Amino acid sequence: SENYIAKNIKGTSKEIIYTANNTNSSSSEYNYLTIPRGGQYHIKLSDGTEVWLNSESKIKYPVSFNANETRLVELIYGEVYFDVSSSKENGGASFKVITGKQVIEVLGTQFNVKQRNDYFEVSCYEGLVKVKHNNVSQKITPGQSFILFNNKIQINNSITTNKPEWLSNISAFKMVL
Repeated sequence: SENYIAKNIKGTSKEIIYTANNTNSSSSEYNYLTIPRGGQYHIKLSDGTEVWLNSESKIKYPVSFNANETRLVELIYGEVYFDVSSSKENGGASFKVITGKQVIEVLGTQFNVKQRNDYFEVSCYEGLVKVKHNNVSQKITPGQSFILFNNKIQINNSITTNKPEWLSNISAFKMVL
């Protein structure tokens, strides 16, 4: 297999590695990752956060996070599972995921987000997350889902704390950023 090496980037046909470049710069470079139908990918962001993307998903994320600033990732559409690195490991910086009108503030580590057309769902598997939609703010704990459908919010208390079924189908291909 061919190798690619450039400043802060290493890659092969199976992975890309971005070296962490914690900076105080106010400008960031962003990448978009789009997963086609039938595809599934794993990424390791520069802060150590692991992200699994399901089929037909798209996210926007910084090449590297600015030191002491909120770590922000945008789910444009699709379904993504996050295992977020601790704020203690990242200078106390919090982690947020934005999706259209919703903001997910990470107060724990593992959760799944689904954004498809008019359907939005956050399921908590470990730790604690806070979901904000318009003027509503709701914390969810392991085993709970925050669901928004047709502008109605529902809290489902009956999800399993096992990881989502689609996650077990992730292929061996990994991207480490």
